[in-house]
Amino acid sequence: MLAAGAHVTTNVTVGRHVQVNVGAVVSHDSVIGDHATLSPGVLVNGSVHVGEGVFLGTGAVVTPGRTIGRWAVIGAGAVVIRDVPEGINRDRGARSLDLRAAAIARS
Repeated sequence: MLAAGAHVTTNVTVGRHVQVNVGAVVSHDSVIGDHATLSPGVLVNGSVHVGEGVFLGTGAVVTPGRTIGRWAVIGAGAVVIRDVPEGINRDRGARSLDLRAAAIARS
């Protein structure tokens, strides 16, 4: 299912029974496995491989060239900066950024 307002760019392979929700973006040369769910506002940058059954929480960002293993769960607002192994995942390979704290620290 591709929701209104979702964007899928060029050369993207999307599996069966995939949900790409409102405001989610899947960039070039990416692969989305069967039964994956991309919540609203998810950004999947170029050349990413999202495995079967993966859940990406609202506003999660996957940096270019990453692989997310089968059935992994990425929390809302996480930034994936490393490959994520398969299975249930508790932020291993992903990091939440508090942009307000970073702005205050720079002041």
